[in-house]
Amino acid sequence: MYRRMPDREKVQARAAILAAEDELSDTEIARLCGITRRTLIRWKKQPSMRQKKDEHLRLIQLHSEVEMISERQKRVSHLESRHQELQGIIRARGSSPEMRDVPGGRSGIMRRRKRYLSQRCRVWLGADYEYELDIPLLRELRRLEMAAAKAVGQWQVPNYRPIAVPTSLVVPSGKQHRAALLIADNTRSDLEIATTCGINRRTLARWKEQPSFGARVAELRTTVFR
Repeated sequence: MYRRMPDREKVQARAAILAAEDELSDTEIARLCGITRRTLIRWKKQPSMRQKKDEHLRLIQLHSEVEMISERQKRVSHLESRHQELQGIIRARGSSPEMRDVPGGRSGIMRRRKRYLSQRCRVWLGADYEYELDIPLLRELRRLEMAAAKAVGQWQVPNYRPIAVPTSLVVPSGKQHRAALLIADNTRSDLEIATTCGINRRTLARWKEQPSFGARVAELRTTVFR
């Protein structure tokens, strides 16, 4: 038989969801739920409220992880496509007849440039060319390879040492979990992470000093981004 949920349970469930999302202050949550801040604080100490909050927090964390994995896959796909384009240029250049007798020309990483009488007047000396190592192309290849290594979790973070804290410790908010994911992803600056999570850099710095937060980052690096 269908049993109507008491209004108190509905309000408490909504308050638990808002508390897990960690987007609003306790005063704002209480106002939206039509209760007092004192009532909300009392509810947050109750096991039933904590259970509802933890259930929604797990859903938030799962959604964030799936979203991050999808974003990473798209990023890797784009990097791979760009890398293949540059490799195609190298292969075409290496097999070009005009590069055949040039020292290192068959490697495809040498480039041909017109030779001018002077760079200032830009007077070309006819069919005269000069050959040089294509530094910009090599730099772009290196940048793509580094970005791809970071994206698949194979880039070693300098001086990173996982904090020996039990991973059973729970990150208490959706914002902290999102921040931990972004730090584990290792592709954004602290300022970008703070902006994405809707916090300031000082708050992020404080979180990074917490052992439980550091343990979650280390755990995500070995589970989500391995």
